[in-house]
Amino acid sequence: MTQRPGERQAKKPSPNRVRNRYAEPARIYNPSMEAGFQCAGCGEWNETGVDESAGSRQSYVEDCQVCCRPNVLRAEYDIELGAYCITAELESS
Repeated sequence: MTQRPGERQAKKPSPNRVRNRYAEPARIYNPSMEAGFQCAGCGEWNETGVDESAGSRQSYVEDCQVCCRPNVLRAEYDIELGAYCITAELESS
């Protein structure tokens, strides 16, 4: 294909430079991010780790470290904060 004067040939982007504009921003991979939640039963603060490999939205059950009651935790990654936000409610029997 001949190039006409004044025209530029379009460059193909290199595979290393192609980015998905809808993808989440790059984060440093940390298999377990430290986070915490307030027990829905006794109100005590609990430290926990969130497994980042399970995704940006997670739901799981974890017992309170003080009263041992099971809490249903819903963890969601907040891009602006760069951390997981966790809500807790008591597991129904």
